[in-house]
Amino acid sequence: MKILYHNDMDGKCAAHVVLTLDMRAERGTVTIPMNYGLEVPFDHIRKDEVVYIVDFSIEHDDMRKLLAITEHVIWIDHHKTAIEKYIDFLWVNSGGAERTGSERDIAGVRATWGAGCELTHAYLHAANRHITLPQAIIEAPDYVQLIGDRDTWTFKHGDRTLNFFAGMESYNHDPDDNVWYALAKDKNGMEHASIITDGETINRYKNITQQASVREKGFWVEFAGHKCYAVNGGRGSEPFEAVVPEAEIWIAFSYMPAGYWTVSLYSDKVDVSEIAKQYEFQGKHGGGHKGASGFQCKYPPFLPNPA
Repeated sequence: MKILYHNDMDGKCAAHVVLTLDMRAERGTVTIPMNYGLEVPFDHIRKDEVVYIVDFSIEHDDMRKLLAITEHVIWIDHHKTAIEKYIDFLWVNSGGAERTGSERDIAGVRATWGAGCELTHAYLHAANRHITLPQAIIEAPDYVQLIGDRDTWTFKHGDRTLNFFAGMESYNHDPDDNVWYALAKDKNGMEHASIITDGETINRYKNITQQASVREKGFWVEFAGHKCYAVNGGRGSEPFEAVVPEAEIWIAFSYMPAGYWTVSLYSDKVDVSEIAKQYEFQGKHGGGHKGASGFQCKYPPFLPNPA
């Protein structure tokens, strides 16, 4: 089995859920971190093996190539633009017949009512217990719900969500790292409490340093017809919200060693997924959530042209 997961906290948690809930997962299961701009590792996928894609999507041509290797693909995603992109997806199965409609033909769940880790838990929990998905999400463990709460920017658990996420970032948290298994066995909540306490300290420090960075390095720019505030190297929307809440869109951007720029868009006023999906770089389209999306480009379109 291979698990291709989005290389963020939500994707890592989703891959961990697969490792713990799919009865077919065993010692030989390989987890592969993915991000937009990376190539699908087709050479590492065996004929007819089970392949999960969690909290992530691949382009149509890559999906067709993958399905030609194995039809045992389980795709779980909650990104609005990825779901919309696959509405008219068409592929040819091994029998030579054209098949259309990803919801019918590719196993898994694509929906926006939960984060990637929550959908993954719901899908496997429902499959194991023969119940419906809306019921299954209620029974997700506390740590899965906290990661999902942060990833979807819902914050129904308030500061507990923020502090748990920050605390988790201080641990090694790849899908098979010990912290996930400790949380899964944490019946009395001691592990959760320790991580949250760590996160409180981390967030006090981050709030001061990141807000200072936004003030010192940020600048106003008009982009896509909106009043935006941008920071080179910024990460996450929290410091933007505290320093410049009046901005319509907050932009964090940085240069990548592979020779392109990555741009993250955050907003509580604008559907930034509609902006991000307009940008394509090396065949990869931008996208994401209504309030948090991103894209790659040769040069940021909101900066003056260096030429």
